Amino acid sequence: MRNAAELALAEFNTPDIQLVVKDDGGTAQGARAAATAATDEGAKLVLGPLFAHSVASAGQVAKQRNVPMLAFSTDQNVATNGVFLLSFMPESDVQRIVSYAVAQGKRSFAALLPETGYGSVVEAAFQTAVAKAGGRVVGLEHYSSDKTKMSEAIARLSSALPRPTRSSSPTRPRTSRPSSACWRPTAST
Repeated sequence: MRNAAELALAEFNTPDIQLVVKDDGGTAQGARAAATAATDEGAKLVLGPLFAHSVASAGQVAKQRNVPMLAFSTDQNVATNGVFLLSFMPESDVQRIVSYAVAQGKRSFAALLPETGYGSVVEAAFQTAVAKAGGRVVGLEHYSSDKTKMSEAIARLSSALPRPTRSSSPTRPRTSRPSSACWRPTAST
């Protein structure tokens, strides 16, 4: 992010803007300390942080000092008066994906989501978008960063999905798993 900001400043050649970087250490406490230090030094705008818990913490400091913050979290809940978000919101991404799948004739959906706050937001958006589109959720699994547990979640999701069958007619619906070992689950069926 630092490099992107420096490139943007270089592109516009604006000597009256100074970029000062403060490391938040990836924690809410670090973000609060970084925002405090930046505003103590006279910052007129705080760029960042990235994660929702850090935005909420640093945002309190920025708001108390009447310094606007432009953060990069995808959690709409941390946006408040004076704390703005520059990011893609998962709700709109999920809505577009489901709408596209429905336009392609898909009605059954499955999702593999991280066990994080972001995963919870995506899951709620997914459930809502599928229901509004008249579809049905046929599988939903969560995974942690542990590769073994992720593989287990994939296996559970895979076993819950309808299986396509081999068909000589491309218009015939596919409902059972082929004997081929090359079958791969898809996001929607």
